[in-house]
Amino acid sequence: MKRSLFGFVSGIFALGLLLLGGPSPHQVAALDPFEYFSVSYGSTISPSEVSPGQSFNITITGTAVCTKNLPFAPGNAVVTGRIIAQNEGGTQIILSNSYTVNMGGFPTKAGQSMNASETVSVSLPPGSPTGRYTLRGELIEAKVQIVIWFDVSSYLPSSEDFGSILLVSPPTSGGGGGGFGSQLVGIGLSGTSPFMDGNGKAMTAGDIHTVDNIVSLGIPVGTTVWNAAGAAQPFLSAVIQSEPPQAPPQHALVLAFEMGPSGVTFNPAASLTMTYTEDQVPPGTKEAELYIAWWNGSQWVKLEGNVDAVANTVSVKISHFTTFALIAPPAPPPPPPTLKISTPASGAEFDLNNITLSINVESLKLVAAGRPNTYGEGRIVYYLDVTIPTAAGKSALSTPGSYKESQSTSNTWSDLAYGTHTLGVQLVQNDGTPFSSAVFATVSVTIKDPAELQTPAIPAPTPLPPSVETRTNWIVIITLMIALALGVVLYWRARKPRD
Repeated sequence: MKRSLFGFVSGIFALGLLLLGGPSPHQVAALDPFEYFSVSYGSTISPSEVSPGQSFNITITGTAVCTKNLPFAPGNAVVTGRIIAQNEGGTQIILSNSYTVNMGGFPTKAGQSMNASETVSVSLPPGSPTGRYTLRGELIEAKVQIVIWFDVSSYLPSSEDFGSILLVSPPTSGGGGGGFGSQLVGIGLSGTSPFMDGNGKAMTAGDIHTVDNIVSLGIPVGTTVWNAAGAAQPFLSAVIQSEPPQAPPQHALVLAFEMGPSGVTFNPAASLTMTYTEDQVPPGTKEAELYIAWWNGSQWVKLEGNVDAVANTVSVKISHFTTFALIAPPAPPPPPPTLKISTPASGAEFDLNNITLSINVESLKLVAAGRPNTYGEGRIVYYLDVTIPTAAGKSALSTPGSYKESQSTSNTWSDLAYGTHTLGVQLVQNDGTPFSSAVFATVSVTIKDPAELQTPAIPAPTPLPPSVETRTNWIVIITLMIALALGVVLYWRARKPRD
């Protein structure tokens, strides 16, 4: 923090000079803040030796003297950071989640000076391992007002050392045990910690989480929190694992945290929740199948839990602390590619000797030649009058002239001979080999011979028999009529009685 505070002052002056220097590179180069200021600073830690839970102060003081008149008047400045302690074993403890330093009244005339002092009171939580701790400040945000506010975080170092402090064991007072009878401390955790009785039992519910809210822990009322020795555990911690054990075969590890101290137990169980983002889920994985597992020293042990795909969380019940991970199972394989000949129909006949074969392909992305084998990608091979090579691992190409490679779903065969032909097609991998389960189809077509296409002879019509002209014989007709009349008269006279 000593450099953060006064290095920040210098950074503010540098930025102001840069802004007021205009676009000219000569002006900017000429405005060096150390030509205008001499800065001295230092820090103290008091006391230099503490016990867990005992407060100590980090005080930073410094002076900035203006050695040359400034061409501008800076306004206010604000820097926000946090303080972290790290022991010799590498354990990190956040002592202060956030502190803010406000600065104003910068000197602008030669001979003017500004004195600054900032004190932050912090403590190492009960249960922290004894030993020497290095203290450092981490920058969260820095901004300066020069007419308007500017974010100058990128101009400053991300962290600065403050010094160190020695943590020693508290003096023993003798007498019976029973725990701490205070609020549970969260290292690297924030939120609402439960209040514990002297035997390590939660008197209030707790809901604590990491600063980034990726991991949260819920401790119900009445839960005992004990260490591996069976005594009340005064603090808990959570540290992200940068190199966790590998996920099970074919699985993907989304994130992992070391929940500590290892061996801490919860009775009844506490709830552990991990939050993920959509981008962290491997493609094809079903969110409902994400799960949390714990590391037993040799393998991951799956825990049954609940997935909230809307909130992007997975929650489980845990009875002890160790390393926990959010794991994604293997994504289900995509459906195999399918192939269907749309035209021509099998047995079709053609008058012309150019035939176009069209197909429908599904579940396969057709790509250009020269790409490595990739699941879900492939190409098409068209065949003419050959047996389709379908042996896995071998080339799907037949003799030259009898096949065509393509990524198009149609192909035209030209100048085909008259007669019957077999048109074939196969989906192949990018390297030109068939899929493990070959995908192919064939169709037979016929091109007609032109000799069979000549116009047939029209048969001559059958001649009709010659017609006979018949003339009416009126003499015969009149004779018959007279005979008929006479017959009638004679018959009538024969039936008439005599007088």
